[in-house]
Amino acid sequence: MVSSGTQLLVLSVLQYGMFIGLSLQIFGWSEKKIIITRLAMVTYVLIALFSLYIIYFGKLDSTVQADFKLVVLSWLSFINGTMGSIALLLDYLKRKSGILRVIIGVVAIVIFVMLTQRTPAKKNSDPKAVETESIQEGKQ
Repeated sequence: MVSSGTQLLVLSVLQYGMFIGLSLQIFGWSEKKIIITRLAMVTYVLIALFSLYIIYFGKLDSTVQADFKLVVLSWLSFINGTMGSIALLLDYLKRKSGILRVIIGVVAIVIFVMLTQRTPAKKNSDPKAVETESIQEGKQ
């Protein structure tokens, strides 16, 4: 089981990595600079290596919902980085990798949106029940 501080650190690293990769990819595409786009792919590969470390050495337990989210996001980041390494290889071999880069960008946006969503707090729709719970907690 991952502690909440460690989980927050891992999610933050993944979120910032995806943001940097997306920023570089969009900037490289808009300015027609292939080197910046390649830096974005390298960023995705580094995130994939980090995710692989988290998956295999992070002692993740997927029984808790928050940990399940961490496992899913780690696997998605790993898959995205693997596609990034394939795009780098295609660039090196002078093959077209434009469609693959678009797919990588879309997957990165999905991962980034999933990372920015917060898990909802436990809500009770009945205000009297919430008031009763708070009163009972106060008595203990």
